Amino acid sequence: MNNMNNMNSHLHNNIDSEISDLKKKLELLENLKKNVERNKTLTIEDNLKTIDGIIKNKKLAIMKNKYSKVVPLSSYYDSELVAHLEATYNILYALNYQVNGNK
Repeated sequence: MNNMNNMNSHLHNNIDSEISDLKKKLELLENLKKNVERNKTLTIEDNLKTIDGIIKNKKLAIMKNKYSKVVPLSSYYDSELVAHLEATYNILYALNYQVNGNK
């Protein structure tokens, strides 16, 4: 009889442990689902628009020479930055087009 009680107790503990593990897994999956939903709102198009906005602002600043006289090289550095950003933007845009098509 005592042996049977020990088996039942052990089985009960295993079931409780399994339930606890499943609850933890469920919580992790729910958090993952929330993160996926949150990330859906920030699409590649949003990121491309952000980069494009930075490029346009920097080009405008360079064109209007809106730089401090104290740091004369900042215009040069921004020109270099714009060139790199434009190349990055064009690559990402082309990749997005190839992956997603003309959506």
